[in-house]
Amino acid sequence: MYDAYRILDKEEFRFGAFISGPSKTADIEQALVMGAHGAREVLVILK
Repeated sequence: MYDAYRILDKEEFRFGAFISGPSKTADIEQALVMGAHGAREVLVILK
């Protein structure tokens, strides 16, 4: 990831998002929910 940020720093648009997969969360009742946060879709544009 450090290399990727170094490359992005040299580009016109300095933005990058690293999405590693769906999250897991448990509420107060300890009910585990998979994929509660994160992207529903991913669009990748390569230059």
